[in-house]
Amino acid sequence: MSFDFWLRGMTILVFVAVRVYWYKAKFKSNSEKHKTQNKSLATEKIGIIISAFIIGISLLGFTPFTFENATVQLLGFVLVILGNIEAVLGRLALGNNWTESYEYQIKKKHKLIFGGLYQYVRHPIYGGFMIAVTGAFIVAKTYLFIPLFFLQLVLMVKFAKREEKLLKNYFGGKYIAYMQKTKMFIPFFF
Repeated sequence: MSFDFWLRGMTILVFVAVRVYWYKAKFKSNSEKHKTQNKSLATEKIGIIISAFIIGISLLGFTPFTFENATVQLLGFVLVILGNIEAVLGRLALGNNWTESYEYQIKKKHKLIFGGLYQYVRHPIYGGFMIAVTGAFIVAKTYLFIPLFFLQLVLMVKFAKREEKLLKNYFGGKYIAYMQKTKMFIPFFF
């Protein structure tokens, strides 16, 4: 079994394990703290499914613009691990206040979370998945990781700003003060 095959397989397993956790946590969260009525954003939901498909086929070897560098590929796997850890820690800190980004809503009795990674960044889940997805394309050994990182960054900033508008409307000055103390994705920087 080659190093390349092992890294690709482990990357797929990491994403599957995180996705299984995500769905289990979603159902638990929704049963313990009911959602408000709000329509899901279908285009975002479809985008997530298409993105997962593209990551999957890339990891299976269907990639253009490939490179050969085992060290860089290993670095990509480290990014997959670190990004998924960040996203899961962010999700754990939110507890039952969490909803899918495409649901774009505040739950009943929603609380503002300042603990865990949220004391450093406002959107560790978005940031974590951005790192993990970029790492997955590096594991797939495609130079597409560069433009796809910037595409993700633009989309995540858009989603984060939309979410922040919702949270400012709901929490008011409390959320604005929190925004002034923390960065969006990278502590002390951005």
